[in-house]
Amino acid sequence: MKLISIICLFSASSVWAQEVTLEQSLETIRAKYDLPSLSAAYLKDGVINEIASVGVRKIGNEAKVTTEDKFHLGSCTKSMTATLAAMFIDEGKLKWESTIPELFPELEIHSDYKDVTFSMLFSHRSGMQRGLGIATQEPSQATAHLLKKGPEHKPDTQDSYSNVGYLVAAHALERISGKSWEVLMQERMFNALKMNSCGFGSTAPDSSETVPSQPWGHYSNKGVLTPDNEDNSPIWGPAGRVHCELKDWAKYIQLHIDGFHGKSSLVSAKSFKMLQSVYPSSEMNYTSGGWFRLERQWANGAALTHNGTNLLNYARVWIAPVKNAAIMVVTNMGGDETFSGSDETLNQTGLATNEAVGVLIDRNLREIEIIHNHHKYNP
Repeated sequence: MKLISIICLFSASSVWAQEVTLEQSLETIRAKYDLPSLSAAYLKDGVINEIASVGVRKIGNEAKVTTEDKFHLGSCTKSMTATLAAMFIDEGKLKWESTIPELFPELEIHSDYKDVTFSMLFSHRSGMQRGLGIATQEPSQATAHLLKKGPEHKPDTQDSYSNVGYLVAAHALERISGKSWEVLMQERMFNALKMNSCGFGSTAPDSSETVPSQPWGHYSNKGVLTPDNEDNSPIWGPAGRVHCELKDWAKYIQLHIDGFHGKSSLVSAKSFKMLQSVYPSSEMNYTSGGWFRLERQWANGAALTHNGTNLLNYARVWIAPVKNAAIMVVTNMGGDETFSGSDETLNQTGLATNEAVGVLIDRNLREIEIIHNHHKYNP
């Protein structure tokens, strides 16, 4: 699709940026795309410089979202799981190059997996099936079934975005530690970084509550926004079930900004480089650390990004590590009631969060070059 570039000479110090608040900009986008709510934050030098929330926690109720509400991160969880894995690698408990037969020596494993590495599971190069193909909530049963069945296509021949790879990789960590992925995340990441608001699954604690204490997810039912407090089943946790406040998500994002600059913390500087480097054969510039790595002028080079949805919520993050900055955008809106793989409502939600990212880029990071892909804002 042809790109149409429009050069706009304005910056964060422009009259427009001074007169229009972030809250006003978000409300314009929220109303344009008919979202229940929209929240965004700008992180710079370890401090949240701008943050705003607009809209309601649940359609049909007047309770407003706040900047201290918890939001579902969807597949933005993936980088957290990969970072957890890097801790085990730093401790010498496994390697990025460890093969599936080495990780699961007791299992019957399809011959096509003999050379698939731990790193491939995170970078979507394993060729692994995209669905479980078995009714189970036990990671051990799911892993055994998947590895016996074999891949969807020959490993490391094409990109195939798959949540299953993260399920299998996380189960390898569970086998080594004797602890569940949830416990490992809580103990080794959330507690360590004082991400006290973080948890798993739906942010809405009780479907019977009269006044929502946290944002509910929403889908479109024939054009009507419908609240729902469900989430994907726990077995998909490593691929996308974390929720938290923006201020706590920022602590994790800052960890990766510091790591980009060579600072060891929860993991070594060497591991951060691996987590943030594009897998050699990746066609979509995906890293072994659960990030897309792209080059952006407004970032002065490398930018790390991801989005996530459980079809009821949507999250998006862009990191400009050279500028020691990041942008986080979340909404409690997903897609249509029946997801077909080509979901117009979900596409609109994606466009809305993209526009919010663009607002924060223009307010804080970029002086020129706004790119439009026909109707699509493309940071």
